[in-house]
Amino acid sequence: KNIAVQTLPNGLCSLPVVQGSCPHANACLTCPSFRTDHRYLPQHKDQLRRTEEVIATCASKGWARQLEMNEKIKQSLVNIIEPLEVKQNDA
Repeated sequence: KNIAVQTLPNGLCSLPVVQGSCPHANACLTCPSFRTDHRYLPQHKDQLRRTEEVIATCASKGWARQLEMNEKIKQSLVNIIEPLEVKQNDA
């Protein structure tokens, strides 16, 4: 309840909620310098799956701040995954 709980490609963030939002948490997903392609699609999909699990837990526990942060991460991942899937299907 007191931990931010954000999924990362290789673990979880355990930033205490009292410290506020981290300016770096999953920043790569929205950074204009971030680059990815279809080779990383499995990792993005896995992170989305794990993020959705965290969202479900946050929603069931009433953890509003954690829910808000993870919803933003989910949207970033969807914005990354959808065009990669289209491009992969066109290939």
